[in-house]
Amino acid sequence: MCLKGLMVKDSSPVKDYYPVDFETDLNGKLQEWEAVVLIPFIDEVAEFILVLMMVVVVVVMAEMLVLIMTMVPVLSTIWNDVTLSVKQSPSLGSFKRNLKTHYFVNN
Repeated sequence: MCLKGLMVKDSSPVKDYYPVDFETDLNGKLQEWEAVVLIPFIDEVAEFILVLMMVVVVVVMAEMLVLIMTMVPVLSTIWNDVTLSVKQSPSLGSFKRNLKTHYFVNN
């Protein structure tokens, strides 16, 4: 689903490799779904670049997912501590001091 834009958007560099209208050759077959699709030839270099681009996109997305999954427990802990600190602080000033003391380097 996330790569659909590469196939349909006019600004995509690989849109030409995904034609909307194309011819078919039944080549002796009876059913339309058995036909061979006749699409423009893609040279090997362009095909390699296309596959490489898609691999890079998938790897970047996987890395982002790993980063997010790693950060969820950390952010959850900080959120819980901040919530508790806000409830226990008599003023915003003491809340800021507690937050700075626990999570940031003191200047």
